[in-house]
Amino acid sequence: MTPTHVWRIIRAATTLRASEVPEETVPLLASSGRVSATDVRAPSSWPPFDVSALDGYALKGPGTTFRIKGFLEPLAPEAPVMKKGEALFVATGGRIPSMARFVRRESVKESDDGLSVLSPLDERRLWKRGYWINKGTRIVSRGEVIGPSAIESLALARITKVHVIRRPSVAILTTGDELKKGRVPDSNKYLLASLAERDGAAILHLATAGDGETEIAQSVAACEGADLLLITGGTSRGKRDLTYGALEGLEADFLLRQPPFLPGRTMAFGRARGSLFFVLPGNPRALRTLYELFVGHALRMLCGRRDMRWKTGTFILEEGVEKGRGTTLFVPVRISWKEDTVARVYGGRPDGFAVIGRDLTRVFSGEKVRVVWREKEYQ
Repeated sequence: MTPTHVWRIIRAATTLRASEVPEETVPLLASSGRVSATDVRAPSSWPPFDVSALDGYALKGPGTTFRIKGFLEPLAPEAPVMKKGEALFVATGGRIPSMARFVRRESVKESDDGLSVLSPLDERRLWKRGYWINKGTRIVSRGEVIGPSAIESLALARITKVHVIRRPSVAILTTGDELKKGRVPDSNKYLLASLAERDGAAILHLATAGDGETEIAQSVAACEGADLLLITGGTSRGKRDLTYGALEGLEADFLLRQPPFLPGRTMAFGRARGSLFFVLPGNPRALRTLYELFVGHALRMLCGRRDMRWKTGTFILEEGVEKGRGTTLFVPVRISWKEDTVARVYGGRPDGFAVIGRDLTRVFSGEKVRVVWREKEYQ
């Protein structure tokens, strides 16, 4: 079984589950970071007509001295009728009256009686109709994360509510007596929760179970209703695989179990009590790698996101890697695009993963390796 085969299994099951995630309508500000359920197009152009891009004065007629008639507010629908010798202050965003010359505010000298014009030129600078957004422009596409720029455009289009895909619900279950009794910090629970929220999930349930199949099974049952269940621990090869046993007792459908790559020998994926689930190792580094490679991909699909494609390329490995034959190894790396090199990452979020094929036992420093990474994500 290859990593590509694993992705296909996860994608097929997740696509089916994603079709069951409902949609909802939320206020514009509440849509930030959410995934649009529809294409959204501007119902009108903005600005609706040509407006001034500068503060200044509209002048009627020839001459250098003018009486100040008044003030024109931004986007006022109609400018007042002007007579020769009159000046009208036009704020940025105001419509310059027809048949009038425009000068910048810096080009006049104001007094109690009026103003004197220092420039003979027409100094207008315009934002043309539709400068910010044209009628019919697609602001957001279905499956796109709504970011700050989209929020601005939606507000300019006077759109106050947005139809989005509901945040998929995630339940997290960590296992181990050492965690339940507080002897070891339960950092994996917080790591998974923060990663899932980063990728658009709503945390439905957090729980810790001791080392017992019955207790783990009861905790899994308590997570019923979640779109995705993440379980860590209880799969040590040195004792009975408690988590697997608990899931088998609940008649879980294992779609993937112990794939032949590292990390991942204890990973599983399937369906249990109406939820998709991943079983993940307790080692935080392995957990993070598997999350970024597989779990995060599934969660983005549940969110309805379309920016999930992997890219692949060849880079020079800065640090040698050794492994056993017959197993594919994923190495978290930081990519130097300028030098076309990758360096191993021992903590934090990697840029991508070097893929060391199953037939290799060693890759030396300076050799080329295949690297996979995700397309630039919404931030």
